[in-house]
Amino acid sequence: MKNKSVMGHVIPPPTSTVLLRLFLGIAVAISAMCLVAVVQAII
Repeated sequence: MKNKSVMGHVIPPPTSTVLLRLFLGIAVAISAMCLVAVVQAII
């Protein structure tokens, strides 16, 4: 299992984990905001 980012650069495992958690956090926040917006639009 190679540690590569989306750009193809090889990055250390710790940095990869931090970036992955950051990306997941942003994705969850955006999806949550979209979900709230949809619920408010329906209601």
